Amino acid sequence: MYKLLSLVLVLMLGSVHAETVKPHVFVSVPPQKQFIEKIAGDSVEVQVMLPPGESPETFSPSPKLIVSLSGATSYFQIGVPFEATWTQSIRAANPDLRIVQCCDQLIELQKDGTVDHDHDMHIWSNPILVEKLSEIIKDELIHINPSHES
Repeated sequence: MYKLLSLVLVLMLGSVHAETVKPHVFVSVPPQKQFIEKIAGDSVEVQVMLPPGESPETFSPSPKLIVSLSGATSYFQIGVPFEATWTQSIRAANPDLRIVQCCDQLIELQKDGTVDHDHDMHIWSNPILVEKLSEIIKDELIHINPSHES
């Protein structure tokens, strides 16, 4: 009887823990974090790659940051220079990491003439690009955490 009760408790605690663990996602720059938090609320943990005061042209993630990425579910890239340099190392640390290339889809939108900018990665200043970025984020968040689709 005690063995059965212990098994039931372990299974219950395991299921409670599974429901409370939030997906961990990364973004490249702080404005992206704000978009994810507005869309997902507190259903995901968001970490920014680029610390305050660092330049996206010269940034190198610390080993500690790469280790953090190894536990992440998704990484939303936006087209800043350090992404090209570090994506291979990030992928090696976490082969299952879903890297969402937001910039590719947004550049295509710019190329088709819908947007006036010449590949400006400061997309948060353009309402058309913000709308598209929000859709990309929403779709990925639903994919990694379908129980929070609403």
